[in-house]
Amino acid sequence: ATTKSWWATTSDTVGSGTTEQPRPDNYYTAAKADQMVDGLKKTFESIDGQLSAFSTSFATAVPQVSAQGVASYSTKFDAEDWTGELEASLTTFDNNGVPKLTSQWKFAAKLDSQAADSGWSSGRNIVTYDTANRVGVPFRSGSGGIPTPQLNLLDTSYVSGNDAQNYLEYLRGNRTQELAKVYRTRAKLLGDIVNAKARPVAAPAAPYSAANNPGYDTFKTTSTYANRTPMVYVGSNDGMLHAVNGSLEGPDAGKELWAYVPGALFNGPSGTPSINGLASIGNPNFSHRFMVDSTPLAIDVDFGRTGGTAVGTTNWRTILVGGLGKGGKAIYALDITNPALVTSETAAAQNVLWEFTDDDLGYTFGQPVVVKTRKYGWTVVAGSGYNNRNGKAYFFFINPRTGALLEKVEAPCPALTLPSTPACSASNQAGMAHINAFVLDLTDGYADAIYGGDLMGNLWRLDITGTSSTSRYPAPERFARLVGSNDEVLPITSKPLPVVQPGTNRRYITVGTGRLLDSPDLSTTQAQRFFAILDGTNAAFSRDGTISGQTRDLPLATGNFPLTVSNMLQLTNLNNKISLDPRTQIGWYVDLGAAENGPGWRVLSDPTSFYGTVAFAATSPNSTNPCSPNGTSRIYAIDLGSGSCGLTGGGAGCYVSKTDGVVIDLTFYSVNVNGVGKSVLLAGKDNCVGTNCQPVDKVDTVNPSALGLQRLNWREILVN
Repeated sequence: ATTKSWWATTSDTVGSGTTEQPRPDNYYTAAKADQMVDGLKKTFESIDGQLSAFSTSFATAVPQVSAQGVASYSTKFDAEDWTGELEASLTTFDNNGVPKLTSQWKFAAKLDSQAADSGWSSGRNIVTYDTANRVGVPFRSGSGGIPTPQLNLLDTSYVSGNDAQNYLEYLRGNRTQELAKVYRTRAKLLGDIVNAKARPVAAPAAPYSAANNPGYDTFKTTSTYANRTPMVYVGSNDGMLHAVNGSLEGPDAGKELWAYVPGALFNGPSGTPSINGLASIGNPNFSHRFMVDSTPLAIDVDFGRTGGTAVGTTNWRTILVGGLGKGGKAIYALDITNPALVTSETAAAQNVLWEFTDDDLGYTFGQPVVVKTRKYGWTVVAGSGYNNRNGKAYFFFINPRTGALLEKVEAPCPALTLPSTPACSASNQAGMAHINAFVLDLTDGYADAIYGGDLMGNLWRLDITGTSSTSRYPAPERFARLVGSNDEVLPITSKPLPVVQPGTNRRYITVGTGRLLDSPDLSTTQAQRFFAILDGTNAAFSRDGTISGQTRDLPLATGNFPLTVSNMLQLTNLNNKISLDPRTQIGWYVDLGAAENGPGWRVLSDPTSFYGTVAFAATSPNSTNPCSPNGTSRIYAIDLGSGSCGLTGGGAGCYVSKTDGVVIDLTFYSVNVNGVGKSVLLAGKDNCVGTNCQPVDKVDTVNPSALGLQRLNWREILVN
């Protein structure tokens, strides 16, 4: 008899005597009707479950919409065949703020149609980056296209002879080589979209004032930009960032306008193109690889004020800046100011601004930040990511116009205060991937500090208030050391979020701990925490651990960095309010606890905030695959000042459980219901399973008594 495997999980057999074999779970003879019907039901249930196990993120482009609703975009993937989906929906809200998503189009089918027949060549505008000459070029061979040395990196190791040209056509969407079984057969051209989320971009709408940002008012009110086509940008593990028409209606709605193949993907992150570079995608013996696996940032910047130079004429652009996540060690930037100019591949290639690489830049998880600095003007700032050359943590300052490295600031490796805290090295990585900035005035754009967390439980703060063009930024301050009840290191793998508490104007740095990067992380029961740590006020951060600028506060007695849990108050019952005394307490933390009969709860996604309430999701995975995890989530919402629960019906633990999918997105909306403002917290879910699972849920929160002027990460929706 043959050896039983995944296809035969019972003791049943078929055949007789020497021909008796294990019965596949989905095999039943027609002579046994009851078993046949039961088998068919189980088979279809299995198929339904596989098709429904998608990852869903939720994003909208505009801060205010009418009662008719708002366009939203969800990304999905299917781990059975590693295909992806980008779906546009009309999202409306009822009088209680409950969202309803009505599908308008799906991108995968439109892309297949666009590339059909000869459309892969004539119907798509695909460009890449010439890494030698540092310029955008059409994703084609020949004159003006990919230079020969770079093109030869598409010569696969699993096809005899130089097949670079054929393979390039395969990547563009030519399916003929699939029929001949030369390259992997794709169910859809659109590859899986796992960790990348959709980035919608509509008209310019930043709150920059004319006094602080000359020329911006003209830029955003000029018809060309005020009425530009709404676009959606999304990275995929087919090796491309797709630029898609985000309109909900019309003949071009959901159509790919152009696509970008990062040049760094040709060689792959380890210099082995056929193993983890572009050449690996078509291998018939396919092993899944990540490519463009991170969410880009879209922002308006003035190219006339970059790199420390301010020219007389302003030059406002909308740029898209992103990393590759698990796909590589590079950062790219694209000019997306005017989609109407993309009429050919030559035109699209002009939108490629730069790619940035560095020996000390690791896998670019997390999102760069783009802010104004007193020293350099508009600047891209990125963390060093995971698995870089020497294991140290760095902040990179990059010119958004040219991609030139302006400055690289190294975070000092902390002294070995803990036996479990190794020195920074290639084998023991600090791993600082997720950073954030505190912008003093949103109408201005200047930031005073960059915050970043690493795998060693360090929360760093970099002072960027300096103005001297001849002096380097100081070394980052080890602002806080985050440990558990047994002094064990708590890793940080999500973005720190600075939040200002209304009324007191105190600045809190909020951050959760936990990781899900490797297979061992799936089963760890290590208890994690969520922290809210005071750092001065909205006007200035604290340089000595005290609350400055508030005359009613006295200095903190233990004002030394790094701050630790001994300086903070533990919240044990979130139904009870606290009164934080900044003379002795520099913040609070909450234990996330252990999951019942499962891995520990941990924070894997970025927190969000609204009017002094911070919300975050804790996840307990229950999968054996860190690339496609599932599990359950708890959603928390906590008032910063009182430490009390911001959820309706959250209980003493102040959380709402989600068992039908892992929560990966949380966004506060301000919904105007019949003239009354109401804060609404929406949760987008990963691995949303079952026909009744809603990819976006409303979480009931306690409504603030009034809306303040300091609004971070929220959107206003008008209904009725």
